[in-house]
Amino acid sequence: MRTAGLVVGGIGVVGIGIGSFFGLRAIAKNKDATELYCKNGVCHTQEAYDDSQSAQSAAALSNGFFAVGGAALATGIVLLLIAPSRSEHARIVPYATTSELGISLGGSL
Repeated sequence: MRTAGLVVGGIGVVGIGIGSFFGLRAIAKNKDATELYCKNGVCHTQEAYDDSQSAQSAAALSNGFFAVGGAALATGIVLLLIAPSRSEHARIVPYATTSELGISLGGSL
């Protein structure tokens, strides 16, 4: 479970990173379309229209990757939190009875 949590959480972090990339791309393309080519909300060139369409596509991809990445990251965290402990325990216990004196060794994984 711990390994699955780390893998799924790692996928989530990558998804959020990709979502960030596409989000920044959407912002840049939208800025190009509105500031360089469009005036008063009207785009007069094909380049402006193309940049506007690219911005919308990048925004959709960003939203999708953020959603999937966030869900995967949350799932990975939950898996790590509920995974059984892997700590090793060793015990050395002295004992004494009326006829014996000794040490008992034990442990668990």
